[in-house]
This record gives sequence, structure tokens and C-alpha cells, in this order.
Amino acid sequence: MIKQIMRVFTMVLILMLGSNNVIAQTEILKGRVYVSSTKSLLPLGNGDGVLSLMAVGMAALTEKDLPSIFELACVGMGLEDEESKADIDLYCTFRKNQTDSFDIRGDFIDGSGGTLEIIGGSGKYSGATGSGNYKPIDPSASGEEGQGIIELQIITR
Repeated sequence: MIKQIMRVFTMVLILMLGSNNVIAQTEILKGRVYVSSTKSLLPLGNGDGVLSLMAVGMAALTEKDLPSIFELACVGMGLEDEESKADIDLYCTFRKNQTDSFDIRGDFIDGSGGTLEIIGGSGKYSGATGSGNYKPIDPSASGEEGQGIIELQIITR
């Protein structure tokens, strides 16, 4: 009888301890993104162009009511129309430190912002999923320098 009670107790304990690793946690990160970018355009015969983009910078985000700084690196490609509006697919890594980073895929309309999808990460953000959005602060500004407002909902396990 004692052996059976101990087995049941052990099973309950294993289930309780094991379930802590599967409970998902949702975190809201929001703040400003500052980037410096390099763009290259390949003109097409129809007047459109293929745009490639590389950007580096930083993100100053609020994480659990505490400020956090992330190093940011992005690369993307899209199609720019005759009016110089581009639809860009962008991939970025937000690196908090040497072990903790998360990755996003974004769909951007040049000058108006876009939607984001969290596609994984490392360390604290390993296996992360979620979504978010980005809005430029001054969409009329041209050049290689830019900043915007970002809000992300990150789900980690």
C-alpha cells in the first residue's frame, strides 16, 4: 500500500515539475527603434524596381516595466513601384545580450509601417512566437536614418 501511494505521489510530482516547462508566458515589448539603412535598387523594364535593404540599429523597449536595449540587424527585399512605394519582406534579429535574442519576419509598406511575426529566438526567447506592428515616426523623412514605434507580443515557453 505504501509503495502504491509513493508511486502515485511520485507521478504527481513529476507531472507538476514537468508542466512548469510547458506553460507559455506572454510578454509585451514596446518602444522605439532607431536604424541606419542601406538600400539598393535594381530597375526593371516595366518601371518598377527590386529593392534590397540592410539595416542596423537599436531598439529601446520596455520589458516588464523595465527599459531594455536590443541590438538590431535586418535584411529585406521587395518591389518598388513607379511612385517609389515599396512592399518589403524584412527579417530582423533583436539581440539583448550574447545568449538572448529573438527573430522577426515583417511585411512592410514603405513609409507606412507593417506587421511583424516572431519566428523564434535563442536563450530566454528560444522557440518564441507572437506578433506585433511597426509604425514609422516620420514617414515622410527620406534617407538612410529612421526611427519608429514598435509593439510586440512575444509568447515563450
